[in-house]
Amino acid sequence: MKNLKANWPKNFPKPIYSNRFERNKYASILIKKYFSDASSILNIGGGGKRHLEKCFEENSNIKITEVDFSGNNDLNINLDKIDKLPFENNSFDISVALDSLEHFENFHGIFSEMFRISKKYIIISLPNSVETFFEILKHAKEDDPKEKGYYTKFYGLPLGKPSDRHRWFLTVRDIERFFLKFLEDKNAEVQFITKHDVSFKKFLLTFFLSKRLKKELRYPFVWILIKKNK
Repeated sequence: MKNLKANWPKNFPKPIYSNRFERNKYASILIKKYFSDASSILNIGGGGKRHLEKCFEENSNIKITEVDFSGNNDLNINLDKIDKLPFENNSFDISVALDSLEHFENFHGIFSEMFRISKKYIIISLPNSVETFFEILKHAKEDDPKEKGYYTKFYGLPLGKPSDRHRWFLTVRDIERFFLKFLEDKNAEVQFITKHDVSFKKFLLTFFLSKRLKKELRYPFVWILIKKNK
């Protein structure tokens, strides 16, 4: 497989956040520092709160277009019901999907569309589903049995039909393999950013595991940065 990381910086800031707004704030830090030549951003599945736009309020040169199925968006559309986004090729400098692709049955199609409509960059964050094992070990019950599973918000079996679910149980290796395979015949580069969970309990649980299992159990999420070369 060709080298897909040739021209990336060596030390990206580590993603540290605990809520959706902070996640968007981290994305804005990456964009301002490393993708400052971008002026147009498509944010897919942002939740209808315009969090990413708020992170750029001081920069009037950035135009952010929000797309989701409900809320305060520029385009309200069910992304699981479409084959193609209503934008031309290379319409945006950056397309962004922060913890949203795993909610779509149409994961593959939406990502392919993100690549098509992006002129320069794609930024994606995805959760590591293996994290849910720790919730079971802790016996941490969820507080809304009609919407959530017994242990986890998105993977258990709730008592009623939930309004939202994760459609994919993703591991770190799943994520890396998928994007590397998609990009291997494209003129593009990719960088994966992760952060170890610093919990002492998790450290003890994973101390005697192999390198592979430590990676799966101690990375709560993966960020994927893609640069399209001309």
